[in-house]
Amino acid sequence: MDSEVALLIHHLSRAHHLMQGLLMREISRNGIEKEINPGMRPIFCMLAGDVGLSISELAQRLDQAKSSVTGAVRRMEKAGLVALVSDGDDGRRKQVRLTARGRDLVPVCERIEATIEEQLGVHLEPGDIQDLLRLLIKLTDLPEGDGGPL
Repeated sequence: MDSEVALLIHHLSRAHHLMQGLLMREISRNGIEKEINPGMRPIFCMLAGDVGLSISELAQRLDQAKSSVTGAVRRMEKAGLVALVSDGDDGRRKQVRLTARGRDLVPVCERIEATIEEQLGVHLEPGDIQDLLRLLIKLTDLPEGDGGPL
């Protein structure tokens, strides 16, 4: 079956696996594979600006299920990368914040991202990444049968 939809599904899946593999290889190359994995990356990047966010806020901003974010935050907490701290305005509310070790890894993660960007630049023309990103955002904003995002 070589319909356009079948090819789209195949190439999106393949691109996802290739990007995850590339990210994992760079994480390993930098010696932080025991502390961080590709699934933690979006949360890590969201917190890198020294901002504290609740798990609900993280889930909303990342457009991910709260349960998925909770699991990733627990793994990051176990690895010593984040801590749950009381919100200054509402002591009942907990914010996720990078620990000192988490902040130490921000430059490493920035280097990893720069390396991946450089490697992508070998295969993609200038502007291709922006075009691809624009199309992927458009695709993930399509409604599902129940009216939610893909």
